[in-house]
Formats: sequence, C-alpha cells, structure tokens
Amino acid sequence: MRRSMPLLVVLQFLFVSIILVGRSPAPAAQPPDIGLPIYPGAIQDPANPPLKTPFMQNLQLLSGDPFEKAVAWYTQKLGKFKDLSSKKGQQAAWDDKSPEGRVRTVTISTIGAPAGKVRIVLVTGLLKK
Repeated sequence: MRRSMPLLVVLQFLFVSIILVGRSPAPAAQPPDIGLPIYPGAIQDPANPPLKTPFMQNLQLLSGDPFEKAVAWYTQKLGKFKDLSSKKGQQAAWDDKSPEGRVRTVTISTIGAPAGKVRIVLVTGLLKK
C-alpha cells in the first residue's frame, strides 16, 4: 500500500492541474457608466460602492498611477482642473454645469486614499429647483 499512496497524490495533482489550466480568470467588473470618462485601469473602490439616486450618481475609483498622471489624463479629456492640494495631500477638481441644471464633477485626490493609491470620484446629477 505504500507504493499506491504516491501514485494517488500524483493523480490528484494532475487532476487539479488539468482543471486549473482549463479555466480562464474571471473578467474584472466594469464600473457603471455615469457619463464621465473612466480612468484606464482604475478599479471601483470596494469600500465605497456606487451611489445612484433619482437626482445623482456617484462612482469612486482607485488607481495605482501617480496623481499627476491621472490629472493629466482627465485634463486632456475634460479640460482644466483646479488645484486644491494642501498639507494633507494632493487634490484637484473639475466641474461643469449645464443651463438645464445638470452637474458633473471629477475629484482626484491622495487625501483619504489607501497608501500608494489615488482616489477618483465621479459625480453626475441634476440640481433640484
């Protein structure tokens, strides 16, 4: 019986290996579309799920890219950002308001973001009259 034990271990390993080779990784979940560009490679912040109400949508993303790179990408897509950096960290914001009362904002910040990450907060909404 001692000789059959290694054979059993090898067969179990082979079976598990065949199963794992046949699997492909699950695709990353796509953040919901809220009408603002999604930074390439950013992931939805698991600690802050998207918020959607009849008047507003909010999406928080995290990126491992440097703050300056994220701001440059969004500046190219949306236009000039206001620098709101402080002693607490780097922060920049962009906003747009339509004549109909639609508001869109993007905030990029290291403040309150996990270490080595940049938080990107996208908000779209309709101002109540």
